[in-house]
Amino acid sequence: MAQKIRSTIHAKIESGEILMKKSKFSESQIVDILKEAEAGVGPEKLVRQHRFSKGSFYNWKSKYSGMSASDLNRLKEIEEGNRRLK
Repeated sequence: MAQKIRSTIHAKIESGEILMKKSKFSESQIVDILKEAEAGVGPEKLVRQHRFSKGSFYNWKSKYSGMSASDLNRLKEIEEGNRRLK
């Protein structure tokens, strides 16, 4: 089993595909967590409550801060368009 997984990973790397770990949180959940932070909940409390790292919080904050659901959908459309152009 491990050999099969390893060979699949090597095949994807050789073909130029980039493997990324799937996030534990959806983008809408991330936006909700950031809204809690904007409402006054401290980062330390959010990190403990939702079980993610402080680094993740600040990365999310730089990418998603101030976004609403419609902004998030627009961002997905733009990213998909960029992916198709490559």
